[in-house]
Amino acid sequence: LQWCEDNAVPAIDIFYDYEGIAKWATGEWKTNNATTRHYQATVQATTVRIYWHKVKSHSGNHWNDVADELAKKGALSS
Repeated sequence: LQWCEDNAVPAIDIFYDYEGIAKWATGEWKTNNATTRHYQATVQATTVRIYWHKVKSHSGNHWNDVADELAKKGALSS
């Protein structure tokens, strides 16, 4: 979001498979820890318009599978 603001990107689409991604950001879900509170505050403070798109997980969606693989690699790296 900071990159978008710095580069005058007015709007983005975010595709997600975990429901909390949008619901924490929009305040539909309670933020219970520092990470989710920071995430919510960052999203709510941005000037970038976000269009949220829920995709079904583990359904053969190519780009969702790519994102899952990248997340796994990131989680396993030290």
